[in-house]
Amino acid sequence: MSDRCNGSNYLLTWRNKQNYVLQMVALKELYYESPELFAEALKCDPSPLPFSCVGPVQTLPVNGYLAPLGGYIHQDPDNATDEDDEKALKLLEKF
Repeated sequence: MSDRCNGSNYLLTWRNKQNYVLQMVALKELYYESPELFAEALKCDPSPLPFSCVGPVQTLPVNGYLAPLGGYIHQDPDNATDEDDEKALKLLEKF
């Protein structure tokens, strides 16, 4: 058994998962009870997260700076195969 499975982190993770499942069950029951209340419960309340910003909206340009030229080069990991992509597509088709 690894160290991460027998410490407080494991217990905390388990409790978080348990709380998440209980929250989903409660939301499901709320939806059956009242779809309007369910919609209100899912809305975000910005009041607990106050945010204020002062300063420039954009950064001023740096004189004499030349941006590097280049592009994106896609590289698959060494262990990636086309079979993995086909399996993923088959799974997506089921839904």
